[in-house]
This record gives sequence, C-alpha cells and structure tokens, in this order.
Amino acid sequence: RRSPRTRRWVVAVTLVLAILWLATRAIDEPLRHQLEGRVNANLKGYTATIGHAHVRILGLGLDLRDVTVVQNSLPNPPTIYIPSWKTTVQWRALLSGAIVGDVTFTRPAIYVTLPQAQAEAKDPTPTAEHGWQEAVTSIYPLKINLFKIDDGTLDYFDTGDLPPVRLRRFSVRAENIRNVRAVPGRYPSPFELRATMADGADLSFRGRADFLAMPHATLRGALGLRDLVLTGLKPALRHMNVDVERGKLAARGQIEYTPRQLILALDRVALE
Repeated sequence: RRSPRTRRWVVAVTLVLAILWLATRAIDEPLRHQLEGRVNANLKGYTATIGHAHVRILGLGLDLRDVTVVQNSLPNPPTIYIPSWKTTVQWRALLSGAIVGDVTFTRPAIYVTLPQAQAEAKDPTPTAEHGWQEAVTSIYPLKINLFKIDDGTLDYFDTGDLPPVRLRRFSVRAENIRNVRAVPGRYPSPFELRATMADGADLSFRGRADFLAMPHATLRGALGLRDLVLTGLKPALRHMNVDVERGKLAARGQIEYTPRQLILALDRVALE
C-alpha cells in the first residue's frame, strides 16, 4: 500500500505531465505554421506544406506528418511526400561534447515526370541552389549529424504509353554529417544506400561523403548493380537514342562525385 506522501507525489507528477502534454498540443498549430514559413523561405521554385507538427518535450524531439513539396511551375504530381519526419537529439554525440540532431524520413515518396525534369533543366537556378539543405536544417534548432530514409519509393513518369520507372524500398543512412568524430581525409561521413527496383533489381552504394563541401556535397565509394531488367529503363534510355527489347545488366565498381567531375570506374559489367 502506498503512503499518503507517495500518493501525493504520483498525483503531482501526473499533473505536471498532463500540463506539459496540453502545453505542447496548444503550440502544435502555431509551430506548424512557423516551420512551414521557415522551410519555404529557403526553397526556391518549390513550395512545402506541413500537415501536422508536434514537439516531444521529454525526448527533445520534433515530429512532422504529411509534408508535401511541389514544383511551383508544375505542381502535379508533388515532388516529394513525407508521411513521417522525425527529428531528435543524437544522444551518442553528447559523449563527444557535441549537441547535434538526427533526422529520419519514413516512407517518403518521390515523383518525377519528364515535363518536371525538363522545367528543372531550364531553370536558371542550379538544382544545388534550390535550398534543399537549408530547408531541412531550418526545421530543428540543432545541426543535423545523422540523416536516414526508411522504406522510400521513387517513380519516374515519361510521356506516351511507356510504363513508369519504379524504385522500391530504398534506404539511406548518412552519419557524422557535422564531422563530430574527426576522420582524416576528404570524406568524413559514412554513407550507405540500398534500393530494390520493381522488377527485383538491386542497387547499392557504400562509401563516404563530405556533406559540408561547397557548392554541394561530394561522395566516393563502391557501387553495385544486379539483375537490372533493361526494359524497365526503356522510358529513360530512349532519350539517349537507345532502344531495348530485352536483356539484363549487372555492374560493379567505384564512383566519385565532386563539383568538378563525376568518375565512374567499373571493375565488372555483365550484359545478357
């Protein structure tokens, strides 16, 4: 049986938690409006909407739901839709004396159409200068040190009767973005990407990156491709005057991407 003092403490803690919960609920809508304005202040040529925002006081986190970004000139379909965007303090980095955050996108859907890609190519503002990095970092007061994408999808729609190119179940993990743990060399951040296409093909990249490089991030690492059905790329290949009826492709090698050049060194290419 609890003593009267214990019962009073339980009631007091419950009341404090209830007040904190109500307080966070009260600021959710003003916070959503403020964050939406902050994101759009950084984007150029695109507009974002945020369906819901919620602060987690106990976990020092921020949850966003139903985030949509559209291209102003061609808003349909949206460029990206993020059902869940979670940001929190990276507790492990505290051991290094750094106060930084983690960002996780869950089940984001990316859509690209040929007219949208053509409009982007004609835009006088380079893609790297549309403010994407600034928009993400403006959400949370802490600098982002870990970025993850879980179970994302990408669809490319061409014109005519050609089926879309579909990338299914892709994941991204980028660590040490703020270079909290000093790593010698030009690429301090471990970076990994894994993806599966609708036809079962596997794409992977594992290497390192420098996300603070200017004017845009750089990366270097191992690239792998397996069981790619070429007809699935027919909509994209036809713009390079390549037509395919059947066949599969596999490849393995190294890739390096910098502001000055793109180097692709393939150790193995298998075409069936």
